[in-house]
Amino acid sequence: RDWLKIHNRLKQDANEKPHDLVFLGDSLVGNLRGDSKDNRTAKYFNEAFAPANAVALGIGGDETQNVIWRILHGELPQEYHPKVFLLLVGTNNLNHGPTDREVPEVA
Repeated sequence: RDWLKIHNRLKQDANEKPHDLVFLGDSLVGNLRGDSKDNRTAKYFNEAFAPANAVALGIGGDETQNVIWRILHGELPQEYHPKVFLLLVGTNNLNHGPTDREVPEVA
């Protein structure tokens, strides 16, 4: 799986048009796009949220610092003004970092 290729695809989706509802995060958000084998989540997202002009920008395995990098590298257009912005990130940091001392640097 090519992480940068996925980022570029998400960047393209985000920049395609303004969205009213933006989901940003790791695999829990990526699953909304159909990134998992069980696509019931994507089906629900497409039925419930896509009509509300929503976009899901998630990459499985991403840690907080990966999402910050994605934001800083254009995944969210500066002119974005969504009505609702949901950020779901940090789960993948729980098992292997950062240390308590590093938390302010990541945040």
